[in-house]
Amino acid sequence: MKNNRETERFSTGTNLETGIFVPESATGKEAVNLQAAKILLIEDNPGDADLIEEWSSRDTLRPVKLHHASSLVEALQTLQRELFDLILLDLGLPESVGTATFKRFQAGARGIPIIVISGQDNLDVAKECITEGAQDFLTKNHIGGSLNGVIYNTIARVKRLEIAEAEKATRSALETEAIPFQPFELKPGALLGHYTIIRHIETGGLGTIYLAHEAALNRDVSIKVLRPKFCSDVTLKSSFCAEAQILANLRHPNIMPIHYIGFEKGLVYYAMPHIKGGSIQAWMTKHHVMTIEDVLDFFSQALAALKAAKDHNIIHLDVKPDNFLIDENNLILLCDFGFARMVDNYIEEDKISIFGTLDYIAPERIYGGAVDHRADIYSLGATAFYLLTKIPLNKGRNVVEIKESFAKPFPFDFLRNVNIPEDWIEFLSHMTAIDPAHRFQTYDEIIEAVAELQPTSSGTLIEKQTPADASADLRGDTRQIIIDPSEFRSNEATGDKS
Repeated sequence: MKNNRETERFSTGTNLETGIFVPESATGKEAVNLQAAKILLIEDNPGDADLIEEWSSRDTLRPVKLHHASSLVEALQTLQRELFDLILLDLGLPESVGTATFKRFQAGARGIPIIVISGQDNLDVAKECITEGAQDFLTKNHIGGSLNGVIYNTIARVKRLEIAEAEKATRSALETEAIPFQPFELKPGALLGHYTIIRHIETGGLGTIYLAHEAALNRDVSIKVLRPKFCSDVTLKSSFCAEAQILANLRHPNIMPIHYIGFEKGLVYYAMPHIKGGSIQAWMTKHHVMTIEDVLDFFSQALAALKAAKDHNIIHLDVKPDNFLIDENNLILLCDFGFARMVDNYIEEDKISIFGTLDYIAPERIYGGAVDHRADIYSLGATAFYLLTKIPLNKGRNVVEIKESFAKPFPFDFLRNVNIPEDWIEFLSHMTAIDPAHRFQTYDEIIEAVAELQPTSSGTLIEKQTPADASADLRGDTRQIIIDPSEFRSNEATGDKS
């Protein structure tokens, strides 16, 4: 995409004396809320690469993690495996030299912001690169200690623009008169934006998922469309758009990315990769139970996704097997952030409706009170319980029955009867403690605990089958002291310092 604001950029953001093209915000004190900016450096000169790494390591307040590629081919292969916050691109590479390097590489950069670096102080080349879409142009002789500042401010500026454009599109969509609801389904061959519908996949509470084809990039995608009967509800329409914005800003290998959000003919939709493997729930429907080895693999990836969301102050609030997809390479992807909320520390449940799946919902969501990332921790523990037993930990058809389930002890004996190792039983009971204060408090604590778990006592599959009676009362006798909902309101949320 070409930059039509080159005059504005140069008049406000270029230091012609040093040759460094700095965004206007770089002169301020704006900070970016990142653990460490992940940067792909494309540089064929080992000496220059070492020098850039040395410059970046000096700024400990704005840390960056550099990954080095020495050619365009190596860089494009790296982008197929990993996600980055920003790319530093040298114009002189083995395959290409000058502005042609930027033009050749830009198509494969997947929208990641690019800063061009060059050994030549050439204003015409700089203008052409920025006109074609580069975020900045830096000359190597003048980078020095300012590099990390330029990187962080560029990431911040790009994110602000993305959010502003998404909000503008959302406002426009919300102001658009919706089509009156009629029984509706997109038929195979129907066009939605630049996507061609192939078939219907499934319909959920708010949205319908379709398999579609994007001809321009010759790829299949999944498209989630807000059901037409909800398009006249401004709140639901806004929530649907917010889900797309959350996904767009959570760049992590274990979180479902988003390709595009669109508004057409009164419909709201967004496109994402099509995962052929389906959901973990679909896998469980076809199989019996997971081995502990498989649950360990699932857990490590699920934890990484939820921790990344927490690092961005986002709690998912609907963690369950249906919302984890698995691809052909056994990569786990967390999806469906339709109920997710952005929080500073915690939110009061009475400020949001009780939504989610009762089989995996945390007790504080039902009783009311402070809700934070520990609700997701409970749901992840309940998910692991189900994967190992194929029986939900929470038993009940409604809120009243679920409350009765919460008032009963954890089913230690049941897990022993199906040959779950003792360390796993203790781990699951800690994950799913009724009181949030008695659970793991941070994702780092869970990661440490998972590292100490044994795959199995014998290193083989679980030997004993789960009892056929899935209606069995797992939690045993009712506790003598029924939980007082006020206990949850007095528990202050513990911030995750990980």
